[in-house]
Amino acid sequence: MRVKFMLRPKILGINFVYHQPSACVVIDGVVACAVEEERLNRVKGGKPTHVDHTLVLPFGAIDRTLAAAGIAFRDIDLIATSFSTERRRLHAPELTKHQPILQGNFETDAGNRAFNQLVTLAPEVLAARYSVTSAFVTERFRWVPHHLAHIASAFYPSAFDSAAAMVIDGIGEYETATLADCDGAGIRILEETYYPNSLGFVWELLTSFLGFEGNHDESKIMGLAAYGNPDRFRDALRRLVTVGADGRFVTHLDGTALTDNFSSLETALGVRRRLPYEPLAWQGQNRNHANLAAALQEITSEVFIRQAETLRLKTGRRQLVLAGGVCLNCVANGAIAEHCGFDDIYVQPATGDAGTCVGAALHVLRSEAGTPSAMKPLAMPTPFVGPAFSDDEIRMALEKFRLDYEVLDDPADYAAEFLAKDKIIGWFQGAMEFGPRALGNRSLLANPTTLGIRHTLNLKVKHREEFRPFCPTILAEDASEWFDHARPLTKASRWMLMTHQVKHAKRSLIPDVLHMDGSSRVQVLQRDDNPLFYALIENFKRRTGVPIVLNTSFNDQEPIVCTPEDACKCYLKTRFDAMILGSYLVVGPKPWEREPRLSFFEMEARNFDSFGSASTRRTRS
Repeated sequence: MRVKFMLRPKILGINFVYHQPSACVVIDGVVACAVEEERLNRVKGGKPTHVDHTLVLPFGAIDRTLAAAGIAFRDIDLIATSFSTERRRLHAPELTKHQPILQGNFETDAGNRAFNQLVTLAPEVLAARYSVTSAFVTERFRWVPHHLAHIASAFYPSAFDSAAAMVIDGIGEYETATLADCDGAGIRILEETYYPNSLGFVWELLTSFLGFEGNHDESKIMGLAAYGNPDRFRDALRRLVTVGADGRFVTHLDGTALTDNFSSLETALGVRRRLPYEPLAWQGQNRNHANLAAALQEITSEVFIRQAETLRLKTGRRQLVLAGGVCLNCVANGAIAEHCGFDDIYVQPATGDAGTCVGAALHVLRSEAGTPSAMKPLAMPTPFVGPAFSDDEIRMALEKFRLDYEVLDDPADYAAEFLAKDKIIGWFQGAMEFGPRALGNRSLLANPTTLGIRHTLNLKVKHREEFRPFCPTILAEDASEWFDHARPLTKASRWMLMTHQVKHAKRSLIPDVLHMDGSSRVQVLQRDDNPLFYALIENFKRRTGVPIVLNTSFNDQEPIVCTPEDACKCYLKTRFDAMILGSYLVVGPKPWEREPRLSFFEMEARNFDSFGSASTRRTRS
């Protein structure tokens, strides 16, 4: 039995199967709220990627999105998830005949059987968690194929009437890359690449080979590539990944990585695997690790360019939408923009698996409503669809952590003045971004003209590798003066998902937001995208003449901060100068820095002297 489709349905979208669990609520065809579970449980990636964690559902994200939408679980008309159990079962014989490539047990015969059985229990788990009947959930539950959810997550929010679509990731049910044609009639799949040929798995495997955490640290490898030369490993990578003229690729992997045995890769590449505690070869005469990353980036960009060109010729479309974890590769995205002739490109801001909760919900809305008009207005006009907090909630968090504060009349102007004085600030405003990029609501900001600010941020604030680059945010009206681009800047540049070359004359002015090749992963900020952040950069430009701020995620070796409490914890354990949360400024020494450390006996003596007197806390307001 199926519930009757409602005219204005309330749809819950969830992703939970592999990693990056997430949830969204779609009401009246618009994403009312969306959030990744990692932002709430503070676990990188939300959960480990293993069969045993299949039924770790994003309950925190579900609860938060329902609360933001002002509804209860019982009010939901439809539930969409970004995985098709039927499609997985259909391909099981082909899937399990290959040796597994990665750890996680998904592609072994026993693991696949267990995985399928666990996935199918999700409706029962939801029913138990929210105290409703199994029938309530199963009548509303819709299984959406993974890559279809990826495409829907990009096409419907893009505002394009029609577009070509490209998905590249690790694996869906069986697919690892998909090309499609999209218009008002729906989404038509044109071509698919199947496991074990997976560009996403190549990235995951080589990320682990280079001593980082596969399935999490691929962005580090993209940054590392800028320091290398692909020549040293080009031939070896082309034996690992064969690319046809049309962009079809075959990956030549084996199952040795299942047990962390990288011997076959060491033989193929002619270099030993780097263990996490060993030095990284990225500068000086030995740049083997950077060179390997550069060769991987080169062949990835080649796949992107060839597939995109093929897709444009097949469809005749002038717009392109991208989704899938590999499409977080802003270097390859930028290569498409420069070389493939599309008028505009949109990348789902949460283009990894987290974004499929949105795609699943929008696909179900579109397919069951039966009319394109159900997708109007824009399905997801902004990535700022996460949790938001009132000034009262912010003040309560500050008082909980005993942080002095003052209230600002104009937070954007004060922040600009602070940045012009070469200070680093935490900027916490409005609704949280959905996706991995900090876009001006959960950001750490700095003056990009300050020489050495990258070193300070990496060493003292972010506690991360020295080679890691930082990103600039620039006012859209000034972008063409600072960046080279053969065609008009795309929508993807608004969400920090493209790299562009900085003009030679400008490079010396902003050295610490440059990659080694002179490019930057830039956010081109439109006023309507984030008016308060725009005002901040306008004020900074008025003081310095530079329409750019350094913008990185507000975190320290953890998921981006979500709540005011998360921000306070990050501030207290790191070394940045101030933070502005809503209207509140926190500045000055941390509580333990306000006076010299006292011995136990000195503290006891002070407590005795003040016995009977009420303690006070200084508050500036």
